[in-house]
Amino acid sequence: MQSLNPVLLTASATRKLPRILLIAMVIAYAFSGLIGRDPWRGDDAQGFGYAWSLAQGQDFSLGVLQIAGLSVASDGPLWFAVVAFFIKILFFIPPHIAAFIPVGMSILVSLAALWYAVYYAARTPAAQPLSLALGGQPKPVDYGCAVADGAVLLLLATLGVALKLHELSAQAAQFALHALLLLGACMALYKPKPAAWVLGLSLVGLGLNRGLPAALPGVIWVLGLSFHAAWQGLASRRWALLLAAVGGVTANLVLAYCLSEASYAQALWHWNVASFGFAGWAKWAYFFSNFLTIGWPATPFALAAAWRWRQHWRAPHIWVGVSYFWIMLAGVLSQSTISEASFLSIIPPIVLLAAFLLPALPRVWMNALDWFGVMALSFAAFLAWLGWFAIYFGWPAKLSKSILLATPTFQASVNYFAVAIALLCSIFWFSVVRWRVTRPSTVVWRAAVVWSAGMLTVWVLIGSLWMPWLNHGKSYRAVATELKFALKDHTQCVSPLRLGLAQRAVLAYFGEIRFEAQGSDAGMNTERDTPATVACNWLLEYDSLQNLSSLERLPYLPAGQWALTWEGRRSTDKDERFRLYQRK
Repeated sequence: MQSLNPVLLTASATRKLPRILLIAMVIAYAFSGLIGRDPWRGDDAQGFGYAWSLAQGQDFSLGVLQIAGLSVASDGPLWFAVVAFFIKILFFIPPHIAAFIPVGMSILVSLAALWYAVYYAARTPAAQPLSLALGGQPKPVDYGCAVADGAVLLLLATLGVALKLHELSAQAAQFALHALLLLGACMALYKPKPAAWVLGLSLVGLGLNRGLPAALPGVIWVLGLSFHAAWQGLASRRWALLLAAVGGVTANLVLAYCLSEASYAQALWHWNVASFGFAGWAKWAYFFSNFLTIGWPATPFALAAAWRWRQHWRAPHIWVGVSYFWIMLAGVLSQSTISEASFLSIIPPIVLLAAFLLPALPRVWMNALDWFGVMALSFAAFLAWLGWFAIYFGWPAKLSKSILLATPTFQASVNYFAVAIALLCSIFWFSVVRWRVTRPSTVVWRAAVVWSAGMLTVWVLIGSLWMPWLNHGKSYRAVATELKFALKDHTQCVSPLRLGLAQRAVLAYFGEIRFEAQGSDAGMNTERDTPATVACNWLLEYDSLQNLSSLERLPYLPAGQWALTWEGRRSTDKDERFRLYQRK
């Protein structure tokens, strides 16, 4: 005999979150952290370099990713082509500002897709609450809306992935495709034909965006899902979905072969194959040690939901999240590199599972989590304001000295519009706390609204009050400007030496540096080797003092006579060093 459903609710517990409030929170989350900043070092600047180079190209060669003349066999062209399209059509604003608009839009797509995925899953018969003896249980549609609202709130509360989602990287764009793949699977429970299109296009997108490492787990999951009794509507479309996935994986290789030389297509295939492997025990330890913290509070909620629904694990609303999580986890652990961005592929199924704990969460747990969230997040918001006062008004003096010591060249200037946004968000947070304290409620999404509102407040405060200071420390704009003046004539070519891809991108953009055109780097992140000769009369060398001291890199120069004309670095990084040489 099957055990009873763990959910017992009345219709009043499934009231929808006010739509205006939910939409405002989603928009604030999507675009906060994108306004008023430059592309930062790492994946952010590297992704901008790809998109900007595509937008600059005369033939708009989608099959080849480049950064200032250097072909890079890495990732796929889909996301960077979208960003380049926005850069082109928004020609009246600076490219680095236009590039962040599709980032916010992709987050909106992710949240919408996740909402509908949970909505469809929560409407299945196995997910419904127990019927009450005298009636009054919620309708499936109302229950689905309430649980879906809770899922969106849980994602907004997951601050550990907020920074990665707001980057110009292919990994961040993958999040939207994973959410769409979940949507297609949940939609297939009711509408197999349109759902097959969503699944097929999502698989194509995964292949075009991140190649074989991203598409293969999705292919395995979708084909396996079609053997479940609840997804028999997809059984007749297995081969079509498989062909769509294969097309997505190979399309970039075909484009690369047709639009460029065969060596680039070969390097791209090598990158796809080399992406699989054992990352090492240290990387695995990093992944599992941060598994709960980066996904807080969604990850512990998902684990608790799996336990509460353990006797219903074959039910569609649980099976879709559990199966997707394990397949994506296996995909992450089978890759040769694991980083913080790797968590983005497993967060969508975690949030979906976590949403089904909300209606089954005991009131004692709910109250404890609420009060812990109120205290912790209020303290975090207080620290954000305190740090702002220290930066701009010098109080408290010790804190101000510590913060400004890290950015000695930062010129503080109050942005009153940003302050107004921060005040408005702080008032919103206090309103939520007041509602929680004065009006006890049993709505399904109550356990998530405090955490989401608090995390959103902290995120907006950082994105408004702290953004000028953060941008000053993470941007290469000042270094690029100095380099431009030192070079005097930016039409002359410059040969890079040991220069990273992200640094090459931002220096070429902000400094208008014309770097020497080079072949594919086969996915390498840095130009480690010192060439015997270089074509240009100017040479830009990058050194890390830490690596130099440990003899990992030696400051050898190519053959010839070189005169040092400029040396610089970011004021916030004492380890790096740029040197500009001119051929004698």
